[in-house]
Amino acid sequence: MPGLRLPSSRRHGSAFQREQAWKSRDSGGFDSPVERRGSGIPLVAWTIGLALLTATLLLGGRHPVGRLGVVVAVVAVTLVVALAARGNRWRFCGAEWLFLLATQLVTLQLVPLPAGLLARVRPEFERLLPSLATHADGLRTWQLISVAPQHTREALAMWLAYGALFFAVHHWLVYSRAAGHLLRIVGWSTLVLAAVGLAQYFFDNGRFLWLYDNPSRPSGGAVMGPFQNRNHFAHMMALGIGPLIYLALGNPPFAQKWERGTAAAGLALVGLASLLSYSRGGIAVVALSAVLSGLLMPRPAGRKWMGGIPAALISAALIIAWIGVALAINGGGRVVERLGTLSSGSLESISSQRWMLWQAMGRAIEASPLVGYGAASHSEVYPSFLEQGTENRYTHGESGYLPLQLENGLLGSLLLLLLVVLGIGWLRRGWRSGGVAERRILAAIAGPLAASLAHSTMDFVWYIPACLATTLVLLACASSLSRLSAEGERRSSESPAEECPAGVWNFSSLGRVGLGFAVLGWCFITLLPAAKAAFYWDAYRRIVRTESDSEVAADKLAHAHWLLQQAAVRNPADGVVHTRLAQLSVAMAEASSGSGAPISSLALLQEAWLQGRHEQAAEIWRTLPLEARQRLLEADAHVARAIAETPLQGSAYVTAAEIAFLGHDRLPAADVLLEHARRLRPHSGSIALRSGVVQARAGDVQACIASWRYGFQADRSERHATLKLLSDRLPAGLLVTLLQPDPEGLRDIRWHFESTGNTTALRALAPDLTEGIARVARARQEIDRQREGLLEASRFAGQYGLPARAIELAEEAIRIAPGHYEAHRLLVDLYRQQNRMAEAEAEVQWCLRRRRDPQLEAIQTELVRLRLASRRPE
Repeated sequence: MPGLRLPSSRRHGSAFQREQAWKSRDSGGFDSPVERRGSGIPLVAWTIGLALLTATLLLGGRHPVGRLGVVVAVVAVTLVVALAARGNRWRFCGAEWLFLLATQLVTLQLVPLPAGLLARVRPEFERLLPSLATHADGLRTWQLISVAPQHTREALAMWLAYGALFFAVHHWLVYSRAAGHLLRIVGWSTLVLAAVGLAQYFFDNGRFLWLYDNPSRPSGGAVMGPFQNRNHFAHMMALGIGPLIYLALGNPPFAQKWERGTAAAGLALVGLASLLSYSRGGIAVVALSAVLSGLLMPRPAGRKWMGGIPAALISAALIIAWIGVALAINGGGRVVERLGTLSSGSLESISSQRWMLWQAMGRAIEASPLVGYGAASHSEVYPSFLEQGTENRYTHGESGYLPLQLENGLLGSLLLLLLVVLGIGWLRRGWRSGGVAERRILAAIAGPLAASLAHSTMDFVWYIPACLATTLVLLACASSLSRLSAEGERRSSESPAEECPAGVWNFSSLGRVGLGFAVLGWCFITLLPAAKAAFYWDAYRRIVRTESDSEVAADKLAHAHWLLQQAAVRNPADGVVHTRLAQLSVAMAEASSGSGAPISSLALLQEAWLQGRHEQAAEIWRTLPLEARQRLLEADAHVARAIAETPLQGSAYVTAAEIAFLGHDRLPAADVLLEHARRLRPHSGSIALRSGVVQARAGDVQACIASWRYGFQADRSERHATLKLLSDRLPAGLLVTLLQPDPEGLRDIRWHFESTGNTTALRALAPDLTEGIARVARARQEIDRQREGLLEASRFAGQYGLPARAIELAEEAIRIAPGHYEAHRLLVDLYRQQNRMAEAEAEVQWCLRRRRDPQLEAIQTELVRLRLASRRPE
């Protein structure tokens, strides 16, 4: 507890002598291992480290349960700090004003504003949601800056938790002067995380931490630990490698020899885990953090190799050693392949996807530069500004800077810039005024912070709670050292008793603690519904993991619907859940009204309504089963809630158009809703497909064909659903004529018909499909992939009645790769099918010279017999 001192018997011997020598040599002893504040310091430091590690193991805090875990961890840290540093006056660090301004900015995004004011500060809003203004009697006029208020409320809760963590750690470090101890804990936590990541990599069972089945991706293939993304795991390694270098090379007085040796070995372990993450950017920032921390590390007296350029060289040597170990363990192939893509075409492909996303974000920022669209609204906004379709769905902006501007406007970017400048000022002031001990700590902090700034240009690491929380803890170390340095000589003469007697709470400290826990309580309550609903949402996503988002297997409809109902009950403000519930309710209504007929009663009802035959529609409605009518009314309620919570969801408006026959005045006409959905999601294949169904039932054939064609061409993820809808209704040739597929689309058509066993359609489309596969192959850059694609086209042509074309494609593959055995082996069979025995025999001889094959030997014997028989006179 504060004010206690270690027993005198423990202040003798080598440890105490090393401490005194450290103080006298480096003149920076305020961060000594045995502080005047007593033995409570390691307890608080370990509590902070354990809280960070626990939050990290909860899937990095990215999962709703993980976010709730971060808040609980912050509560634990705040409580321990309040008990350890009670009665101490507040020391301002300069970040308080930035924190308050940012809090007010995000809070303002949730405050209803007059419609005229909102239109002036964000005129582009009228283009995105014109129906809200045009049909104000039917749809609620949107009055919030945030277009995703629930996400923004959760973002505000996380921001308040981050602020509580930063200020609690800063306040405790200024009071205890134990930044070195805290770095020690961060370093060990990083080592534990690296060990967990490697253990999961080598003993993987497909689940994260062997427990959690992520519906989005498996846990294997790379070292990821509890993170869904290997880049974020590598970023955590970059944040912790500086503290490990501090323990290994900085020679802090509280570190025993075994600790320094373990930290040195831990550097190799962390480096190995970083390499086996196969994250190109992550490996680069780990190297940057290690080299920069080693380069800045001051040298202790008499140990010139433990800082500066020698330490940087040691760090570089360790990196080279990591690469060698990783190559030895992994065979070298994949590591070399991943590192090689730093300058290859695959990296260009990845960069083009990010560039397309960033361009869309740039257009969204240009449309609303002042106020943005609300914190955590990126996933709702960017699809409206894409210029072309993409298979990827970006939950975040693949950057830390652009999404911040997109969501919070110019003021948000300005606040971030001020925070960066303030952090640099803390590092500079602490470095200039502190002694060698302080500079070693700042060197261990500067490398990770620089890596965080660099990595955020290409990844959204600041949106991962574990990464940001660790960054803020390191930043709090810098701010506390700056504050202590600014106090000058007062820091060595002050004692807690002079400010407030130990064990006494004054009114100011009680007020701060009470306000802090009240705010954290609100954060917990705000994040709790999403955490409770996450279990049911995950179970639903596991059901549709192999399905398209627009369809669920008939035998899974009831269970999926129940899971979404449970999620909606626990988190009623989630508009995405309500949209999915509405879609499933319509699907269940259609299934219950089908009764085995080719066309369901619901489809007939929708067709009659859309074509203006309202009396017939009313008659069909009366004949619908009770269950179907209940499902449709349920879908209507969920659509209304979805639009009220997240108005930029295009799918909600399509569902509203599908149930427009309910005849209420709350929503505009079906054609207006479809146009609005396409405006919000111009490149969504799912919306185009469903819009085409509604247009077909309305009798607008041309618009229906245009929607299906565009959806098929723009969104590959929905091609299977489109083909499933149309392949049983249209001949194969007409299907290809209507959809006008590109070569990749032709391959998807082929795979669809192969999966359904429709060989008749495949034979009819064989010429088009063969040429499509060949065009895709020729467009590839790698020779091996060109060859494999041509051989695929050759096999397909030979299988579906085009033997001459099959031979031409196989010969083309051999011209590209003359020594490829499989191509020559394929030609043997093709020549024999065409009775070109001389060419077949030549190919057999070529193959047998390179590989013994009993089957080819038998073929050769048969070919020789046929050749001799053909020469025998009659």
